[in-house]
Amino acid sequence: MDRDCSGYSLKKEILMKRKYPHVTIVILNWNGLQDTRECLRSLEKLNYPQYDIIVVDNDSGQDEAGGLERIFGDKIKIIRNIRNLGYAGGNNTALKYILRKQLARYTLLLNNDTTVEPNLLLELVQKAEEDNSIGSIGPDIRLYDRRDKSQIKRYGLLKELTEVDTLSGACLLLRNSALEICGLFDTIFFLYCEDEDLHARLRKGGFKVKYLPSRAKVYHKVENSSRKVSGLQAYHMTRNRFLLVRRYMMNLKGLRKMSFDNCQSLVREMVVYKNWRSLPSFISGFKDGLLLFIQNPAPKF
Repeated sequence: MDRDCSGYSLKKEILMKRKYPHVTIVILNWNGLQDTRECLRSLEKLNYPQYDIIVVDNDSGQDEAGGLERIFGDKIKIIRNIRNLGYAGGNNTALKYILRKQLARYTLLLNNDTTVEPNLLLELVQKAEEDNSIGSIGPDIRLYDRRDKSQIKRYGLLKELTEVDTLSGACLLLRNSALEICGLFDTIFFLYCEDEDLHARLRKGGFKVKYLPSRAKVYHKVENSSRKVSGLQAYHMTRNRFLLVRRYMMNLKGLRKMSFDNCQSLVREMVVYKNWRSLPSFISGFKDGLLLFIQNPAPKF
């Protein structure tokens, strides 16, 4: 009797794993306890049966990791970085752990300043399972305080599963086997543009990048953590655009786009936000970006 029950349970577990492959959710925290707590509360409502959560604390000023442990207990695993490794290095800490331990088939990278709808994982995984060539798939990301507006305007017009060049790093479902082939985030970027770099490598490696507009949405507060340090966004966005163009868009179109994006960011900060304190960061980003542009050859694929 017990053996029959045990056999039935084992069979049920195997069928469950086939239908719902395990997903590890990674959330990067840096001085964002309140946002991270709200994000984790929304994850508690997920209707997907097979997932675990890793929170990487990027050397927050207070013991925020300890606070999260006290609130959520064994519902989450905490990894503490001894210094701030940025978005790229912070997420790589968890990705290396996941790949080494072979924890899951997929990893969901999720910004801590987001909340999710309950069927997010169910829809993303279902589409990824239908096509093994999908290396990365992302959902419809809306602005937290204006939920009728998409974070990426051009994607807001899409109505069905679509192959795209890149996705927002605010929420990505990554196929772990694709990461083993194409590599993790390049830490030279530290913050911003690292998601575009990863997606370029995934596409060069033969994997597809897909955007899924669906009922499952993510709501993003947008750049909460970067605005806590004056000039952080200005410096890294300006610098990293040079590196991105050097690697993947060494043509007139790419140079024009980089120039336009950097000028647009500068005007927005100076004119719209009246944030003149960020001007030195723009200048530093331009100088360091130009140096990277000269020193870094385009990669060979």
